[in-house]
Amino acid sequence: MGKSHPDSVYELPFDQYQRYRSLWEYAELFRERFGTLHILDVGGYLQGSGQEDVIPASMFLPRDRITLVDIKFKGPGTYVVASGSKLPFPDSSFDIVAAMDTLEHIPPPDRPGFVKEVCRVAGKGVFVAVPVFDPWTVLAEKLLDQVILRIFRVRHPMLAEHLEYGLPRTEDIASWIDNSKFNWVDYADGFLPNWLFMMILKHYLLTLEDPFPVQRQLDRFYNLTLGETDRRQPAYRRVWAGVQNGLDLPVAELAKPADRSRIHVGEQYGFQMADLLLMIETTRLNERVSEFFQRNPSWMELMDLAEERHKIILQKDDLIIQNLNLLREREDFIKILESRIIEREEKISSMKPQIRKLEDDRNALQMRADNLQSNLDRIHGSLPYRIYRLLRHGRLE
Repeated sequence: MGKSHPDSVYELPFDQYQRYRSLWEYAELFRERFGTLHILDVGGYLQGSGQEDVIPASMFLPRDRITLVDIKFKGPGTYVVASGSKLPFPDSSFDIVAAMDTLEHIPPPDRPGFVKEVCRVAGKGVFVAVPVFDPWTVLAEKLLDQVILRIFRVRHPMLAEHLEYGLPRTEDIASWIDNSKFNWVDYADGFLPNWLFMMILKHYLLTLEDPFPVQRQLDRFYNLTLGETDRRQPAYRRVWAGVQNGLDLPVAELAKPADRSRIHVGEQYGFQMADLLLMIETTRLNERVSEFFQRNPSWMELMDLAEERHKIILQKDDLIIQNLNLLREREDFIKILESRIIEREEKISSMKPQIRKLEDDRNALQMRADNLQSNLDRIHGSLPYRIYRLLRHGRLE
């Protein structure tokens, strides 16, 4: 990710990770110039997936002051219960205001006012991420809705709200944003086929007795290995990133799609996949243990179960050893690079006296040239030289 973050961010639900990673990249554009930022996150509170009182913005931006706004419940930290369409803050109260997958839950008549309010209380920047209307996106959400309905016999309330209100349209959002105060760039985020596949898989995992450890491992696998390649079309959501007029920040860089050829997952991909498969095997084994002790298992069944558990433990040990070996190889490579840097610094240090001598010689030559020029100027201005020129001129005539 370029800079250090708590390891726990990789276990956020993948769609949360996507949009808050984008917010982090956006905030970093401001950091070098303004330092600690005061950020308002409208609707930025996470419940579910076995996690309570999670503030993703604080996880990604631990050095900044984060204020949350929501109308549904009171949450942890600096939390304000209010409507995003009527924010209880003065103009330009915050450095950055973010609304992440929130606008689609606002009734359509209130959406222009919501965007206007977000822009009003922002001082330096606005970041709005939202799934937008597109036939493919609508189809993906309808498919997911049917899958959830088939598995659980109930509809997902958030998804039902999407389908009831309709997703915002790109052209409408472009007309609502404040162009007088901010310069904007918009771009795709969240590769739609991956989004649909992950959503279906995560909901199937909810049928397990204890689904959340496996879900978090699946999210971690995705975030570490595929998360950086998801800024491309067809996309589930679109991002509008605004920067205050007059601030010369390279916000257009955010709109560039990830260069997939340069993203190296290599051995990390294999390790994360192994972790995920082992987690699934462990979950399955735990379920078998629970089933066994609800009845009277035979001695042979218990022996088979113990042997299976022993194999999984050995696999985990082997994975740990491989990870340790990889870390050692990386440490050795870092040491080699450090030694090469030291060698280059020593060469530079040894060349400094020669460089200083060359500079002294150049300065001495420059002084001699200046003296010669000064002497020539004096000669040219002297009486004997003027007489000589006159006599010579006369002879030439």
